[in-house]
Amino acid sequence: MNSPCDPSIPRSSFGWALEWQANEARRQQLAQLARDGAPAPAGGVHRWARGVLEQAWPVVHGTKPTQRELDAVQGVAAFDGGYGRGYTKKTELQGAHNWGAVQCCMPKNGECPGGSIKSSDYNAKTGKEYVVCFKAYPDDVAGAADVIRHLTTHRPKTWAAIKAGLPVQDWVRWMYVEHYFGGFKDPTTQGEQNVTDYAGAVWRQLQKIWAELGTSPSFERGTAAGGPLRPSVTPGSSPPSSAPPASSAGPSGAAAAGVVLALGLAGLALAGRR
Repeated sequence: MNSPCDPSIPRSSFGWALEWQANEARRQQLAQLARDGAPAPAGGVHRWARGVLEQAWPVVHGTKPTQRELDAVQGVAAFDGGYGRGYTKKTELQGAHNWGAVQCCMPKNGECPGGSIKSSDYNAKTGKEYVVCFKAYPDDVAGAADVIRHLTTHRPKTWAAIKAGLPVQDWVRWMYVEHYFGGFKDPTTQGEQNVTDYAGAVWRQLQKIWAELGTSPSFERGTAAGGPLRPSVTPGSSPPSSAPPASSAGPSGAAAAGVVLALGLAGLALAGRR
């Protein structure tokens, strides 16, 4: 999308720009908190985030989510943007309530439109960073709602895999196929390694979430692998013969090798998440 960024809540671009300007001081304060180490919300950050997601889901779908749906979105949001609080390497994004490192558009004449912030990302195909505009939202519920939208409505195969309870490796592979993220490695020869890196990081976050919430795991890890992208598992079908069987590892199972930190925490590349 190459038009001014809507923060997912309809409002005029002029009104949004005024609101953003009014909140600039608060944004700078949050950025300073991030540099100094922002305190976790009372009761634990994962418990707080679950409450936000429970508010945001009906905004998008008008229904009550399942635990699997909440777990999947929360695992991604915890890793990808630290619930909007994890951009320690990109402090310009602190205070934008961007839970999923969601991009808006490319800068025009070197500037980003209202409701967005100029930052950078990495393109695995070219091996270079590029300047791009990331969305900014008025609050955490709006930021969380957009991540929900991107993992469900905008990526129906990912959503179907999540609802079917496929292992993390399998529904993250659908995220990759549906261009939610790109990874750091050559997609033509190391596509599955990009999936493994991302899935391993999400899996580690899920273990922390389940531990803090005291809930049972809703997914298995699945088998980590490298090399070219493996065939995606369609919900309701058997895994293709070329794909490894899903692991039965629980939350204590080993995470994938080569786990990289998130964009918010260090810089995992995105791909068309707008």
